[in-house]
Amino acid sequence: MKAPRKSPRSKIVLVSVSILTLLSSGILYYINREENKSVRITATASDQKKINKNELEKMAILNELNGLKKSYDAIILENKTISIEFLQERDKVMELMADLESVKGDQNTLITYRNQVNSLHDKLKKVAVENEQLKKQNTIIKKQRDIAEVVLKESQKQSEILKQDLVNTVEKSSKLSVSGTTVIAYKLKTSGELTITDRANKVDGINISFVITKNEMAKPIDKVYYIQVVNSENTVLGDINEGVHQYKSLTYSLASNVSYQKKTIHVSENLLGNKFSKGTYYVNVYDKEELVDESYFILK
Repeated sequence: MKAPRKSPRSKIVLVSVSILTLLSSGILYYINREENKSVRITATASDQKKINKNELEKMAILNELNGLKKSYDAIILENKTISIEFLQERDKVMELMADLESVKGDQNTLITYRNQVNSLHDKLKKVAVENEQLKKQNTIIKKQRDIAEVVLKESQKQSEILKQDLVNTVEKSSKLSVSGTTVIAYKLKTSGELTITDRANKVDGINISFVITKNEMAKPIDKVYYIQVVNSENTVLGDINEGVHQYKSLTYSLASNVSYQKKTIHVSENLLGNKFSKGTYYVNVYDKEELVDESYFILK
């Protein structure tokens, strides 16, 4: 028995179905392939976005660390004395910067660094407050020191004045005192006796005497006293001599050498001559250029 023959229409339908099946399979494969490709592209873009974000975060942290270092350096320059702990904190910042530059910087690592940076910020704020307080204290201390220096200088100045006053007082207290200057005009007889006279034409010489008073504060010393005899015409008598001292020169009639040994001394000197004229005579006793005693006498 023969199989029934398919009609041409049936063949056409079968062929159409086969073609449609092949087309459907191709379309589905293409769609699946494009979807997979799209997923891969999306994943790659997402990863790239994460990488860019991490790099930006890394740069931001590095910038903050650099700012922290500058802040620490500025405080160090402002202060002559810095604690070891402060320097260690500054070193931590530098170490973090070096570490961060050498790592890729994934998200977890950056979070760790971010936490450390925040901690360093907090410590820096605390240090900055302490630094301001220290600056204020230093300002107060400086003012106190300046005042103390002024007081000290004034005290030293007063001390020098008192010291000089004491030296002057000691010098004055230890100075030898000359007093009681007496002048006697006399005539020298052939027998060697002396006769006191006030007659100018009879005077052969004058005797000048004075006393150096004992002073317990004065040290033993050899001194020279200068005696000046001036007549009424303001002429210095005797073998005129001139002594040059610190402040002025002095013309004198004679000099008396004295050795003081903590005892009262009676000094006596004679000025001889035969040309004494009438008038008033002045006798001055000098210790160097200082006038220490004086007297006068009159010849008729």
